[in-house]
Amino acid sequence: MSFVNTKLVHSVVAVSCVVGSLALLSISPVTYANEMNADMVKRSISSLKSPSDYAIVSIGNDALLSMKKSDASRLAIEPLSNLSKNKDDVALIKLPNANVDALSRYMHENHRRCGGYVWHQSLEKAQTYIRQLNSNTHRLLVEYTIDNDDTVNEMLMQVVSSNLSSTVGSMGSYNNRYYTASSGVEASQWLKSHWENITFTRDDIMVELFEHAGWDQPSVIVTIVGETIPEEVVVIGGHLDSINGSSSNRETARAPGHDDNASGIAVVTETLRAMVTGGYKPARTVKIMGYAAEEVGLRGSGEIAEMFADDNIDVVGVAQFDMTGFKGTADKDIVFMTDYTNADQNQFMMDLLDHYFPQVQYGTGLCGYGCSDHASWYANGFAASMPFESNFNDYNSDIHTSNDNHFDANHATNFVNLSIAFVGELAKGNADSDNYQSQSTVEFESGNVEVIEQQTLSISIQRTGLFDREASVNYRTISGTAVAGEDFVAVEGTLNWTVNDAASKVIEVEALAVTEDKEFTIELTDASGNAVLGEVVTVNVSLLNNSTSAVSFKQSTIQVPESTASNIVIQRVGEIDMPATVRYVSVNGTAIAGINYEATSGVIEWAAGDDSDKTISIGTYKVDESETFTLELRSASGNAVIDGNDKITITIQNTPVDDTNGSSGGVFGILLTLPLLLLGWRRKRSH
Repeated sequence: MSFVNTKLVHSVVAVSCVVGSLALLSISPVTYANEMNADMVKRSISSLKSPSDYAIVSIGNDALLSMKKSDASRLAIEPLSNLSKNKDDVALIKLPNANVDALSRYMHENHRRCGGYVWHQSLEKAQTYIRQLNSNTHRLLVEYTIDNDDTVNEMLMQVVSSNLSSTVGSMGSYNNRYYTASSGVEASQWLKSHWENITFTRDDIMVELFEHAGWDQPSVIVTIVGETIPEEVVVIGGHLDSINGSSSNRETARAPGHDDNASGIAVVTETLRAMVTGGYKPARTVKIMGYAAEEVGLRGSGEIAEMFADDNIDVVGVAQFDMTGFKGTADKDIVFMTDYTNADQNQFMMDLLDHYFPQVQYGTGLCGYGCSDHASWYANGFAASMPFESNFNDYNSDIHTSNDNHFDANHATNFVNLSIAFVGELAKGNADSDNYQSQSTVEFESGNVEVIEQQTLSISIQRTGLFDREASVNYRTISGTAVAGEDFVAVEGTLNWTVNDAASKVIEVEALAVTEDKEFTIELTDASGNAVLGEVVTVNVSLLNNSTSAVSFKQSTIQVPESTASNIVIQRVGEIDMPATVRYVSVNGTAIAGINYEATSGVIEWAAGDDSDKTISIGTYKVDESETFTLELRSASGNAVIDGNDKITITIQNTPVDDTNGSSGGVFGILLTLPLLLLGWRRKRSH
């Protein structure tokens, strides 16, 4: 289909964080739309030979109608569908993956929208998405009734507004939660762990990561299995990622995203906690979702909603909570977006406010194409709603910047209350807080630690699970080879946690001087309040003697005559209250072991209190000229360290032979005899 012509919606395109402008857009005389034609569309589709190089997105016509040709050229946008002149329609385009961030920046700067498109995995999927959107009809799987007051009120009594601020603070502590940044992955993992802590006493609740093939950040899904109609599903959720829209490097830019959208995650998290502490058992299955990669084209929710549709899962209703922590409109607490949402379910949620919270002021407004994750569910045929924090023109202007660091918990509590009522009345079932078992686990973070003598050991005890009750645990030290009062200062006492206190507690133990390594233990006992002892209730403490002695050769060089033994001295200085050892080995130089000297290696040992010099004797052989080799120290142990001369160079000296009564005298005798013989010969001839 070339474009969407939907009469059910009046859209101005805005994606990712639900921000857009409702002002009508003037059309420039020279716009990208004026240059488009059918041939361009055919060429663009035929050129999709390397889909990995391109992003395929659907975008509102109003943005394309006003886009200058120069901007379209800069972004390298090519059409994949014919562009109608109706600004409320939707078109398909492609552009290089490298330009997607620039498109988001263009939409944010020119239309006050944070994305302004929906990303699609392929052209085929994009065309299917558009067809579904254009002919969207929602199955009415449930009759909306409001008659579960006791259950809803039981859960409402569990709401603690300060929990919202705590969740927002934890999510905002990450540098950003961008879908390709490591901090974005870590934020998802933290959320999974946080939801597991809230639900770990419930066997009917499962928390899991939903991994996506195209990027690292996973979505997080909680499933509470329905007791009587488990095949029907109610979904509440919000996106967990954040973005700095003006930065050229979104993976490193600061984006705390308190309002967009840690606030929505806080709402569904407190809903989950109220369900658990209220002992709520739904009739229908309830799923709570933290979507990844919403800020870059609704990618996470798009995959999940499509999978649910393909698997024919009966989702009876979806509520999206995106930006709940800023009261921008004085006379409105909640504004329901009426485009790309289900009118019947919207009315049901407004009826919930009238019934349970008549003091809450609400209204309706328009959000725009691909406004937030509810659009993914809507496009796949599911009833979806999105209550928003204000009129669209009054939204929080700090979103998508490093200044999105403030949050109004009182305002967000309106959305928690609505979320609880939505779940309680749509999933039905019942709640009984008497069936709720609040439990937290206390244990050491590690079962083995080390401390050096005369230092203070700090060891942490962590608390996990539910923090809605007080908790305490006793601790004490127990002597081992290290004796309390002699080797360490004994401690015992009680650690206490208040309500909502999840902080680790620290025990400090002072280590005294020891003459050798020793051990003692610390144990936890008698947990009370909602605390139970975990697996690591005893920690083994190694108390290390910190004395050191330095071992070295006394000399760095020595000369020895050939064919003699050399005596090499190794010394030990410093603290000698512990045994010490060091290994030695000879190493060839110009002198060769077995030919010029005796190869040697071994270990020198000192007992505790021994600081005597040790001697190594090495035999040398005859050499034709002076040769050298070395003796080296290696692998010190005990309290020994090698410090100083770690090797000694040994020179084997060639020694000249003393021939005073030997060959030298003989030569002199020969020289003296020759003249005498000559003299005798002459005398003989004269006769």
